[in-house]
Amino acid sequence: MRIIAVIVRYFWVVMLIGLVAGLLWPVYSLALMPLLEPALILLLFLVFLKTDFLEILRGISNFRLMGLVALMFLIVIPAGVFFLVKPFDSHLALGLLLLTCMPSGTATPALTDLMKGNAGLSMSVVIITSLLAPVTVPLLLSVCAGADIEMDTVGLFRKLGFLVCFPLILAEIVKRISPTLIVKTRHWYAFINVAIFGIFVYATVGSQQSAILENPVSLLGQIGVLYLLFAVLHILGYLMGWKMDNRDRLTLTISRAYMNNGIAIVIAAKFFDPSILILMILSEFPWNTFPVLLQRISLRLGNI
Repeated sequence: MRIIAVIVRYFWVVMLIGLVAGLLWPVYSLALMPLLEPALILLLFLVFLKTDFLEILRGISNFRLMGLVALMFLIVIPAGVFFLVKPFDSHLALGLLLLTCMPSGTATPALTDLMKGNAGLSMSVVIITSLLAPVTVPLLLSVCAGADIEMDTVGLFRKLGFLVCFPLILAEIVKRISPTLIVKTRHWYAFINVAIFGIFVYATVGSQQSAILENPVSLLGQIGVLYLLFAVLHILGYLMGWKMDNRDRLTLTISRAYMNNGIAIVIAAKFFDPSILILMILSEFPWNTFPVLLQRISLRLGNI
């Protein structure tokens, strides 16, 4: 059990291992790609399974905060990024729009907890942004980039709705049918999710290994842009909570910066061309390395 606790605490190491393994030894990546969507559903199911939905609803009942978070996270910031980047590179702007309009990542409550933030607030943000994403993502993509892409808006809405609502409903059913089973097994959920994330990173990076290594100079430029984007998202999240205490400000920082790029990868693979998919995969680099820097900054600020 101690080993499992260590793996969960240093989950970013597993992500980095998956990333490096995908680049150097992508033997099984293509075989794993069809399993990404079921793996994402399982990951969301386990997160919802250990979540008290009534408690989350109480957090969501802070309508003013949740409304501001939803507006900024799902519409204002993504649209701002898109229109800021579009004059320089419209294709890159589209990819960044897709990435930034995703809901908060399912791993953010665990990351928030490790950073001594407000895990309850983090989960509320995950729930509200995940429930709204099936509406806001197709709408935002259509309004901002509709003339530049051919997109099945209805299909995208259905896919997002299924990815979010199915595991949520299934988790609530299991809670009613067998609550004792959840109590007995919940200590494994975080470890399983870390393993899923590692496999997810390995499969996605490995599936595009040749494209990533084929033109490393161009991709290094994209990775640099992504690191800059993540830095800006950290700052914007922190500034949004300027009236809150440090614990809640840290929570909003994590919730904004660490979007659900797993859904972005699945959506990109289904509805966009390979170059957008590669950009979503490259987001794994800052997503999996920024927590180390954030942890050090939080230590210096006394949040941990």
